[in-house]
Amino acid sequence: MSEKKNLIIVVLLTGIILSGIFFFMRKKSSEDSPDQENLNSINSLSEENLSRNFPMGVPTEFNGDSVLDSEVLMNYNEFTDKLKTGELNFVWEVWNLRRLCPEDYKPDQCNEVILKHIDKSYSPPDNEQLKSLFKDYFRYESSLREFELSPNLKFEERYDLIKKKRIEILKEENSKLVFGIEEVRVDLLKAEKEFLEASKKLNGDEKVKAYNELKKKTLGQYYDNIQKREDPFQNYTIELGLREEDLNKMSPEAKQSYLKDIQIRYFGKEGAERIQKAQDEIAKNDALIQEYEKKSKEFISQNSSLSPKERDEKLKELRIKLLGEEEAGAYQRRKDFEEEHSNK
Repeated sequence: MSEKKNLIIVVLLTGIILSGIFFFMRKKSSEDSPDQENLNSINSLSEENLSRNFPMGVPTEFNGDSVLDSEVLMNYNEFTDKLKTGELNFVWEVWNLRRLCPEDYKPDQCNEVILKHIDKSYSPPDNEQLKSLFKDYFRYESSLREFELSPNLKFEERYDLIKKKRIEILKEENSKLVFGIEEVRVDLLKAEKEFLEASKKLNGDEKVKAYNELKKKTLGQYYDNIQKREDPFQNYTIELGLREEDLNKMSPEAKQSYLKDIQIRYFGKEGAERIQKAQDEIAKNDALIQEYEKKSKEFISQNSSLSPKERDEKLKELRIKLLGEEEAGAYQRRKDFEEEHSNK
């Protein structure tokens, strides 16, 4: 039940700022030098280097084979054309190719494996053009590992410095090829902040229309392919945020019907039914928690002579009786966490 509750809480969030952190990271000990890291696996990166290589976070879609290691190979022009529209993401292709490297290879060794693979798979001039682009990226990565960034910088400040480093190493054209799709997503984040303020007087329909126009304009040539990859839950929560004021003015019945229509649009009829089922279970569970808290207060006031140990044992029995053992344990852990942090 608690897992379903967590899911629906995520679904019903109405925040509008996109979040890009979807993948796990593994920390290395502070005494390890970044240059000693193995770069054939993302989870081998330190937290700092992970955030530099993937400022927007490693997306959930990243996990597959590179188009440069497939049975049907595209030429250099086809490859770069797909980069320009966001159908391909260069950084993802690099990290997918790194699966060709033995686990204990260092950065330079793994880079050589990739370059040799390109040489073996492609004929001139495609192999030389591809290798030139990859070499530029490898030089950028090497420079980035030595690039000092203050931990006190805000995300926008860090990202601006990283962008300058990209252009310095890769030059404008190749920087656009390699990082264009990521950079327009960051541009959209910035534009969203301004949009929130500028759209305050609009109604829900006007906000949704204006936001979609802003998104299409900001993402430009990457719009269609970014749309294909986006999580429907993310777009659903954004739309709820844009319609929040209108929803708050509706009666409970009208709001429920309106939300169901939106849910069907994003998740289909079956998905909307699953959401409703989870909502019903949460409402039922919340009612049980309210009943427990009411009865626990009554119990404490009527049994003030009990020792703390006896009181806690009786309250635990009451929680399990009303909530069930699993939810009773989850409830107590939440309370312990809240109490611990309120005392700090």
